[in-house]
Amino acid sequence: MATNRYNTKTHYNYGSAAPDIYREVQKPHMPNTQRRKQLQKQNKEKKKADFKRRFSYFISIVTVFIACAAFVWGCAVLSEKQHELKTAKSEVQQLKSQVNTTKSLIASATNLDHIKEVATSELNMSEPLAHQIVFLDIAKTSYTVIE
Repeated sequence: MATNRYNTKTHYNYGSAAPDIYREVQKPHMPNTQRRKQLQKQNKEKKKADFKRRFSYFISIVTVFIACAAFVWGCAVLSEKQHELKTAKSEVQQLKSQVNTTKSLIASATNLDHIKEVATSELNMSEPLAHQIVFLDIAKTSYTVIE
C-alpha cells in the first residue's frame, strides 16, 4: 500500500512520511553462486558492449583523421601544382618575348637596305666594279634556287 501511495513521476510527497530512498531493492532469492555467475555474465556483456562502443568511436575518429589528412595532402599537392603552372607560364611568356626579339633582329638583319648600309658605313665596302663581277652558270639540278 505504501508503494501506491507515492507518485514516483512527481517530486510531491503525499502524506506525512517521506519515502525511504535508501531502501535496498528486493532481488529474487538466489544462491550466491548463481547470483555471482549471473553478475559475471552481465559484467561480460557490459564489457563487450563498452568495447564495441569504444571501438566504433575509435574507428570513427581514425576515419575522420584519415579524411582530414587526405584533404590537407590534396590541398598541398594542388598548391604545388599551381605554383609549377605559374612558373611554367612565366617561362613560356619569357620565351615568347625572346622569340619575338629574335624574330625582329632577324628581320632587321635580312633587310637588304640595312645590309647595304652596314656594309658601306661599318665595313667600308663599296659596290663591285664591272670587271669584278663574275657570272656563273648553274645547272637546273643544283640545290641552289635562283629567282
